[in-house]
Amino acid sequence: LPGQPLIQYGLASALLAGNDEEGARQAADLLETVTRVEPDHLGAWRLLAQAYGRAGRTAEADLALAEIAWRRQDRERFDFHHARAGQALKSAPPSSRA
Repeated sequence: LPGQPLIQYGLASALLAGNDEEGARQAADLLETVTRVEPDHLGAWRLLAQAYGRAGRTAEADLALAEIAWRRQDRERFDFHHARAGQALKSAPPSSRA
């Protein structure tokens, strides 16, 4: 079924292979759903970080990477990505924080 996380993950992966910003945005939308339904799917978090990065959403990419580190209990990487995301969000103009 189209709404199944595995199908959405595969489609998102194919969209990211296209290496364009619109595909990255579409992939991010799909992967946000996948990570909500299957929060322990580290591959989905990794692809979500890539999708955010390609779409220019670097703070969100760092948050996705922090999520991976948290789930792996890698405190050092978690602290790094969490702090970087916080700095990016802190310095972002208010209109882009929505």
